[in-house]
Amino acid sequence: KIQFSLRLNTEVGDITVEQAQAVVRNSRVGDSGTIFGLEFVDSQKGGVAESLSRIESVLTRFKAVTQRMT
Repeated sequence: KIQFSLRLNTEVGDITVEQAQAVVRNSRVGDSGTIFGLEFVDSQKGGVAESLSRIESVLTRFKAVTQRMT
C-alpha cells in the first residue's frame, strides 16, 4: 500500500487530494521511467474519496470531448 498526494490543474481551479491511499497492481518500464497501475482503496480518509471522484468526473468529461473532436 502506498500513500501520496496529487493535484489536477484545470482552467477553473485545482482539485487537490491529500494522502490518498492505493495498492500497486502492476508496473512496467516506459520511455520516461516506470509506470505504475494503482487501485485506490475503498477506505479513504475525509474528503479524499470525494476529490478522487471529482477528478475522475473531470477526466471522463475531457475524454468524451476529445473523442467527439476527432
